[in-house]
Amino acid sequence: MSGKLPPDSTPRRPPPEDVDPCDIEIDIDLEGVNVDVLRNLHIGDSLNVTIHRRGQIRSAVCVSRDDEIVGSLTAFPGLVALINCLERGESYTVVVTRLGPTYCHVAGGRNSR
Repeated sequence: MSGKLPPDSTPRRPPPEDVDPCDIEIDIDLEGVNVDVLRNLHIGDSLNVTIHRRGQIRSAVCVSRDDEIVGSLTAFPGLVALINCLERGESYTVVVTRLGPTYCHVAGGRNSR
């Protein structure tokens, strides 16, 4: 053995202890966008990030001021941490940054405590 690790087994350092796992920045296109709700949105509108439950399935969704689901946050690094933080009482807000007939891009993060 040469003492080298295969590329897929590179040791990873644990995150520093002072890193807050709930300090999550969100900058993403929403998935499963509800086009009926989308028609009433404008660039600059704020959306709350909440948990939506269907049976045992939990998902992070963005909701309008009228509590209507705009779309889901999916497949980004930190999604599991985001859901866990929401369940612990953290709150997050995103702002609509780009908008089209069938898409919505949002950016934001955790609300100040």
